[in-house]
Amino acid sequence: MQFRRTLLVLLIATFILSSLRITYASPNRVVPSINVYILVQENGNATVYYNITGSGSGSFWIFLPKNETIIGRTFEGEFSIINHTSSFYFYYNSTVNVKPSKNGRFSFQLKYKFPFASIMADYNGWFMSPALITEPRIKMTVFIRIPYLKRITLEEPTHVGKKDGYLVYILQGQMYAQLGGRITIEYDMSVPTQLTKYSEKHDGTVVRIEYPVYYSSFAKKTVRIAAQALPYFRDIFGVTPGLLEFRFYLPKRALGGIGTLGFVRGSDINVGGKGPIQLNLALMRYAPGYHETTILHEMVHMYLGIIGVEANNNVRWFHEGMAEYVSMEIAEKMGIRVKDIKETLDNASKQLYRQLGGNIGFIEEWPENNELLEPQAYVASYYIIKYLSDKYGGLDYVSKVAKAIKNYGTIASTQDVVNVLSEAAGTDLSGLFRKWGFHDVKPWTGNKGEGEKTGGEEKKPEKGEKQLLETSRSTLITIAVVLAGTAAFLVYILNARITREVEIALSSPIIPE
Repeated sequence: MQFRRTLLVLLIATFILSSLRITYASPNRVVPSINVYILVQENGNATVYYNITGSGSGSFWIFLPKNETIIGRTFEGEFSIINHTSSFYFYYNSTVNVKPSKNGRFSFQLKYKFPFASIMADYNGWFMSPALITEPRIKMTVFIRIPYLKRITLEEPTHVGKKDGYLVYILQGQMYAQLGGRITIEYDMSVPTQLTKYSEKHDGTVVRIEYPVYYSSFAKKTVRIAAQALPYFRDIFGVTPGLLEFRFYLPKRALGGIGTLGFVRGSDINVGGKGPIQLNLALMRYAPGYHETTILHEMVHMYLGIIGVEANNNVRWFHEGMAEYVSMEIAEKMGIRVKDIKETLDNASKQLYRQLGGNIGFIEEWPENNELLEPQAYVASYYIIKYLSDKYGGLDYVSKVAKAIKNYGTIASTQDVVNVLSEAAGTDLSGLFRKWGFHDVKPWTGNKGEGEKTGGEEKKPEKGEKQLLETSRSTLITIAVVLAGTAAFLVYILNARITREVEIALSSPIIPE
């Protein structure tokens, strides 16, 4: 079992396909030939070339990155680019206007840098292209050259051939729905990438990290963020671990791909939160805020383990709700930009609550490895902790919960969780949890164990409360479809998390070479 932070993404393909319907009116539409060459260097950084040729006068659209300087070079005719806002957070939907030379043809090249195209550790590598998206009627042929490539273990889509040391891919039509027009390759390498370690001691805790040598600055940033957060964790949880250890892993599909940002193994939580914390190396390509909040999120899991909260599927919702809420609150106190993340998560959790009619108790037994229900379980878990914390004092309430846990002993069931949440609130919350659809939750008496209700949230059970039916899988499927139509957070997360950690640029100029 892994306690992890995952992407809260539903019906991605639907969103991507809808985003590709964006076009801009033009009297003439041209259908150019587009060959894309991606040359990956030994350190994993790449240069991307678009060789575009065709005939006639008119325009077409293509996605281009906002954050890279694009160098344009003309061979025949003329071209100009007008950037429009797209539904992809870090890409323009750019209209390309072309005029042919006297022979009726145009030919030009666009070039830009693409850092961390390949991420490597030991004998393993992972490649993801930029968003290679243009009009569905235009065929895009992509040539990718990766150094030290020994064997492909997984790819999407599958290459159609090889030419002069390049893997060849054809993107057209429905191919744009696969990972937002991206090509992903997992591979074995003929030459290993060396691992090294770095550590610092802060606030009584040694913060240590193991990382591939190419990513020293990213590793040291990880240590710096964790170290800065240590005083906040000490104040909330009242403990100081002797060692806080981090390791990086590649975003392989077997480990959750880009959908899992980090994790701590349940077995490590259950031995007192020993660690290590595993972080996805692809965080180097995510939007600002996700690297930092993932570190904090996984640290919450560790600290919960230290004070006695087990890692099992009956209290998983408590782990994830606490980890998401506390990480956001501490990030804000540290001055990390999380406003957009918080707003979209808040909106999503409230909307899910409404769609389920408040019946969010399906998380009482965590739907592990259920691709449909698990993203919703994260949102529902966050809703509960956010609701209670907002009502009873924010992080001060969380600190009281941590103290209650240490007084209570091992937390191994939802009943245990409700008891400590009630103790920290100073009132019985069992009725509220029954209202939310949790089953067999007994009143809190102020002592460990069962007893009579002492008042608080609800003095009497609501009518029909004892006959609450478990929300069916088919109902949740229906709700997921409805939810996807209006949950704005999906748009943000899908595009932001698979982009390098850079500030948003206002424009991306075309500079003649």
